[in-house]
Amino acid sequence: MVDDNGLYHYEWLDCYLTEKNRYPYLIKVDGRWQLKCHPHNLAPLYFWNTVINEYTKGKYRLVENYPNCEVDYEDGTPANVFFFEN
Repeated sequence: MVDDNGLYHYEWLDCYLTEKNRYPYLIKVDGRWQLKCHPHNLAPLYFWNTVINEYTKGKYRLVENYPNCEVDYEDGTPANVFFFEN
């Protein structure tokens, strides 16, 4: 289950992305999406920016250093958050 900030609070979630025989799924609700990236992790930030831009034909918003401490990373870094609809 995802909370209002898009956090899963499931300690084994990363295993679904790194271990065999585990399959992650993303489910959209009401056509709206949010995706967060660590601003110092440039490869995923570039990847998601490219994918979301193509998928939405440029109709998305990227908020750098999103001002919501509930989505900050464990190291205290504010997340960069993409907002878009399908």
